[in-house]
Amino acid sequence: MIKLLNRLIALFINVLVLMLRMVIPKNKKLAVAGGWRGKRFADNSKYFFIDYCRNYRTSYDMYWVTRDNSIYESLKKRGYPVVKAKSLKSIWLHLRAQYHIIDQSYDDILGYLSLTSVRINIWHGLPMKRIWRASSTPSTLRLSSFLGDTLYDAIGRFLFPGGWSDFNLCIPSDYAAEHIFDCCISKRQLSHSIRCSYPRVDFLKNSAILSGEEQEGELVAKMHSIHSAGGRILIYMPTFRDYQNSCFLGNKDKCEIDSFLDRLNKNNIYLFIKPHPEDKVLASVVHPSIVMIPALEDVYPILKFSDALVTDYSSIFFDYSTLGKPIIFYVFDYEYYKSTDRGIMLDFDKFDIGPKADNLADLAKEIFIEMGESNYSKKRSDFAKLVFQDNYPSLNEYLIRLISNKECN
Repeated sequence: MIKLLNRLIALFINVLVLMLRMVIPKNKKLAVAGGWRGKRFADNSKYFFIDYCRNYRTSYDMYWVTRDNSIYESLKKRGYPVVKAKSLKSIWLHLRAQYHIIDQSYDDILGYLSLTSVRINIWHGLPMKRIWRASSTPSTLRLSSFLGDTLYDAIGRFLFPGGWSDFNLCIPSDYAAEHIFDCCISKRQLSHSIRCSYPRVDFLKNSAILSGEEQEGELVAKMHSIHSAGGRILIYMPTFRDYQNSCFLGNKDKCEIDSFLDRLNKNNIYLFIKPHPEDKVLASVVHPSIVMIPALEDVYPILKFSDALVTDYSSIFFDYSTLGKPIIFYVFDYEYYKSTDRGIMLDFDKFDIGPKADNLADLAKEIFIEMGESNYSKKRSDFAKLVFQDNYPSLNEYLIRLISNKECN
């Protein structure tokens, strides 16, 4: 009943926005952007926006939309164009803007007002986990097949807030289009996708793109201090579980965990842990070798100064491969995650860019091997070039072409 009511509300607002379009013209050189439901300044949309502010402000106008007062004040202080999501100015800008840009959800901006705008979803990573159509119920897939992509997507646009069931997805390579996103979006959406680089990967690959405040902060200072003292930094970034709270490092034996951490400490290796924003378990772990990264922290400036990554099914390994540093997969619950939890839509075994361990003893072994002389350097380099094409334009460059009618969509 609640779902039906939400659909009817979305339909009503969409019709209203459609009517307002008749009297409020779109500004072809205006865009609004946001991220993580308006509560964070991070991820692809952040680096896209900063790239715009530093290099493209004379080409078109864009505003960052936020629901967080501290983000608003911080961006205002830097001289960046920013609005509070529910302000009258924000509502007006949303109705006027030709381009609405998100990387997480329609709630990144005032997504209810997006129906008559060009909806662009940068997204926040190449997915391993099942999302969108890959996680749809059989009845939904049958209905989509019966109606056809065009009609199904058209109906969905009017019944979903702001039409955000249908959007122009940013895809960073032909490989990603053909082997990753083809599993989770329709063929029609795939044909309308935007082929451009990922802004956060541009940042990782080229330190000259951003400097200043993005390179500062207590965590980065601590990393410099560790390296100056001859230490090394291992960053642990697991994804969340939908149906169970994962125990720390997949192990309930405190003695085994302490032994693993003591071994890292003895070898002057620090474990920087970045919990997923949805994970409530990792935030309470304490040990001399552990440094906790706040769950809502933007991890990308930190990644550059790490020496290796430990992860599981998180999309972070795609991006991290561009740094040329070791990646170790710690997959202690692979069968459970694949069959019972979110599930994996790709063949995980084919990603041979780092060793895989399913227990702490093997994890420790692989960490010391990889942080010594990695056996996967060439494979990681080839993989990074495959999933992130160097010949793709940035999203800002793409939009400027679009505004200049040099690109059609």
